[in-house]
Amino acid sequence: MRQLKLAVGFMLAALVGSAGPATADSMTPAHLDRSKPLSAPVYPDRAQTYGMEGTVTVEVYVNSRGRVKNARIKRSSGFNDLDLAAVEAVMNWPFVPATKEGSPEADWASVDVVYKLPKAAPASETKN
Repeated sequence: MRQLKLAVGFMLAALVGSAGPATADSMTPAHLDRSKPLSAPVYPDRAQTYGMEGTVTVEVYVNSRGRVKNARIKRSSGFNDLDLAAVEAVMNWPFVPATKEGSPEADWASVDVVYKLPKAAPASETKN
């Protein structure tokens, strides 16, 4: 199982992680398909209003065609709104299925979704 990190503010900020080299007789884990666009997870209004931030680790079961068939929270952010938004987003992301000896296989993968509010710009001083 491989973990990817995703930073979410008001826009999708960064995606980190890469699959290592695989040999013909090894298992390559399922991972995000970076050749396709990812929709940014929704940052719920209530979570923003109340300053909720955190990381949600979502485990996904990816079928042999790269579709997410099941998702569960492995580690909560501590905020239900963020956890649910992360699961909803990840369920719709494209994945590359795991492969074993070159053949696609269903397997679990893990994705971190990081919610971080942007820092407020400093107030500008007015001159008269």
